Amino acid sequence: MTTIRKLVLFDFDGTLADTAPDLAAAANKQRARRGLDPLPESELRPWSSYGARGLLKAALGVETTDPEFPALREQFLEDYEAGMTDNTTLFPGIRELLDTLKANGLEWGIVTNKLEYLAIPQAVHLGLHNDCVVTVGGDTTDHIKPHPAPLLHAAKKANVPIRIAHSHNTESEGNHLAKIYKWYMGNYVRRSATHLYACSLEAAKWLFGNRSNQVHILRNGIETDKFQYSPDNRSTIREELEIHDDTFVIGHVGRFSKQKNHLFLLDIFAKVYKELPNSILILVGDGIRRGEIIQRIRELNIQKQVKILGVRQDIPALLQAFDTFVFPSFHEGLPVTLVEAQGAGLPCVISDRITTEVDMNLGLVQSLALTDKSTWTDCIVNIARKRQARNISREALLEQGYDIKQIAKQTESSYLMLGEQAI
Repeated sequence: MTTIRKLVLFDFDGTLADTAPDLAAAANKQRARRGLDPLPESELRPWSSYGARGLLKAALGVETTDPEFPALREQFLEDYEAGMTDNTTLFPGIRELLDTLKANGLEWGIVTNKLEYLAIPQAVHLGLHNDCVVTVGGDTTDHIKPHPAPLLHAAKKANVPIRIAHSHNTESEGNHLAKIYKWYMGNYVRRSATHLYACSLEAAKWLFGNRSNQVHILRNGIETDKFQYSPDNRSTIREELEIHDDTFVIGHVGRFSKQKNHLFLLDIFAKVYKELPNSILILVGDGIRRGEIIQRIRELNIQKQVKILGVRQDIPALLQAFDTFVFPSFHEGLPVTLVEAQGAGLPCVISDRITTEVDMNLGLVQSLALTDKSTWTDCIVNIARKRQARNISREALLEQGYDIKQIAKQTESSYLMLGEQAI
């Protein structure tokens, strides 16, 4: 009989520990060396998950391709090491969570991209070292997350017999070398994983290739009740955002990255605004292309018509305020934001690069080619003039199989079955 070790693996920064204050302090030290005023922690916090790369970009505007980046990174890490325990704490409830795991016979470990020489001392400082059974840092293996090597290394140490790989995308980002690396990573996954999952058939084909016929499809679910359209909720959130009732709102939710194609979206909106002077564009999210997006907004002279809300936790409410959802991504797996938008009854205009599996057959999705901006403009203007009803029944959403409660049950059953096979 196989003994299954009950193990939970955590990321460190932003999951177990709030390391943002000390990371922000190290970033501000780089600004001080250049005679610049410190930035507020709240402005640097969203960049802390990107490590030195993101924080140096946010603090100094320095890219990884800049000749000075290696020296600045080394100085940043040196400053961070000197003060990395000054204000770092466990998030509220983490200590109790770890104690509960221990009380229930569950072991736990840490898998982080932070270098080992930084991660282990911080874990010791926070009192985590006695119960943590394995710590894998960004330099423990030859790769960092999202490469599977660190997790597989931890799983091997913990004698884990079932290793599941899950594909959530349909294309690699980055330059030619990055794509080669990710291709290699996919081969590594296929060789190392014992079971394969994906959010869509297209995502399965992309990562798992000739093993895609062995993949278990597990859709991205939503809490359908939260997203159903409500005129009262719409009025409330519009009042909060200072949006008039007769304003036509185009919305987008997604990180500010090349994949999401924000510049294309801005160009389209500029054309729509000429046709619909009562229209505005709301961008929800943040990321490394924020500066580029703001620059394009200025070039198009639409500063007063575009609202950038940053990272928000109230997406169900924001979707109520929108009148259409526009999503011109270059590639996606099966974007949950589009499922949510349809759950809120929003007409969705999306790129034809996105899998048709995302269409819930509610008559809300129109797929368009990225080669012709005028078709996007015409489509959005037509939606504005029709103003179709947004009453989508909960039963209709359940029938499409995207209810998170149903998917949670499917996931649980699948995992339990795999566990039984391993015993």
